[in-house]
Amino acid sequence: TRSILLQVILEEEAGGAPMFTEQVLSSLIRFYGQTMQSYMGPYLEKNIQAMTEVQAQLSEKAEGLSPEMWSHFMTTQSP
Repeated sequence: TRSILLQVILEEEAGGAPMFTEQVLSSLIRFYGQTMQSYMGPYLEKNIQAMTEVQAQLSEKAEGLSPEMWSHFMTTQSP
């Protein structure tokens, strides 16, 4: 359920390196009740799906990379 998923996010955020900054979380909260609220969910969903697809493609291409090659590749990427 949504409540369980939110609880998992809360636990993950509290348990180590958070995925979201306080600024991002504050921005998400501010979207509730505003006109853009109905657009925010689909926007995030599409972007997460795009990121998942890119990650899958990168994973496929990285199968033949040695740890040294992978390290070099990651150091050349923008944050």
